[in-house]
Amino acid sequence: MNNLQIEIEEAVLIFKENGVLYVNFKPKTSIDLPQAQAVVEKTKLLVQSRKHCNIVDTKDVIFMTDAARKYFASQRDKNLLGVAIISKSKVQKTLANFYLQFAKPQVITKLFYTTEEAEKWVTEIFEKEKNKE
Repeated sequence: MNNLQIEIEEAVLIFKENGVLYVNFKPKTSIDLPQAQAVVEKTKLLVQSRKHCNIVDTKDVIFMTDAARKYFASQRDKNLLGVAIISKSKVQKTLANFYLQFAKPQVITKLFYTTEEAEKWVTEIFEKEKNKE
């Protein structure tokens, strides 16, 4: 399988051969419920029934509605092993921590400042999953 990519108005989604789905939100993006639903719909189209982790780059997101946060948090896919959220500032990280605390995502979710840190973490998740089999 080669890398698969879909671009929508709010983001570029890239599913790589290693099982990582990168969701890169475009600059100055605001996310409300329809945008969140579009991201989830395209994610399902790309990953199908393959085990995967998501790395979600929120560095350029300027606003996300409560409905969008709740929708993202409510998503449960047995093939989704973990979600890494990348934020660029302490303010974003504080907001993301608030999201994690109150929205209670259905999948293990962790915050990072860099893609490299997030990639290391999802690699560890894949290793743990492999050891279970």
